[in-house]
Amino acid sequence: MVKKSASEWTIEVASLRRLLHNAFHMRFRKHLYVIFLIGTMLCPAIIWLLPFLLQRSPFYLIARLAFSALCHQQPDRSFVVNGMLMMVCARCAAIYTGLPIGVFFCAPVFKWVRKLQPSKLQSERIPISPGGVAVFISALPAAFELAAEKLGFPTGNLSRFFATFPFGTALGLIAGHFLRTTSLETERTIVMTGALRQLKQGSVT
Repeated sequence: MVKKSASEWTIEVASLRRLLHNAFHMRFRKHLYVIFLIGTMLCPAIIWLLPFLLQRSPFYLIARLAFSALCHQQPDRSFVVNGMLMMVCARCAAIYTGLPIGVFFCAPVFKWVRKLQPSKLQSERIPISPGGVAVFISALPAAFELAAEKLGFPTGNLSRFFATFPFGTALGLIAGHFLRTTSLETERTIVMTGALRQLKQGSVT
């Protein structure tokens, strides 16, 4: 049996680590869309259901503290759920609620968008991204509601929620489409790599 030198062992270990890293990275990217969808579904479940399930529990306080890094949590701008303040304000609640809906329906929505004529989606001189248009249009109700609030018109948490909800859904559509496309491309790469490996092994044998 031929003994390998220390440098040869180092090269083999480094090659194995690189192979395992690439395999894990590819598998992670393949399931990235599903992971993100589950994560976006957990957020609204926590902010809407936790006041009912774990009222005044340490976990509720920990979750509220975690969301405080993302939201101002002002009492007058937050819903009261089961006698307790929601962990985020009405606008943040709208974004968290709309995100998973957009992620879930991104496939049929972008399939419908692709069926439109290119002339309807972009100009010859100024290219327009359908995703960018969706985000811009969905942000208009929130911008109008915020402007009305600053001008002194009466607004409330319901108007804040429903005006911001389309924006959260549009963000979910864009993020979901990007991650779903990445996952599909990674899956195709894995399949092609496996097929090439089998062809190579067959040619050697």
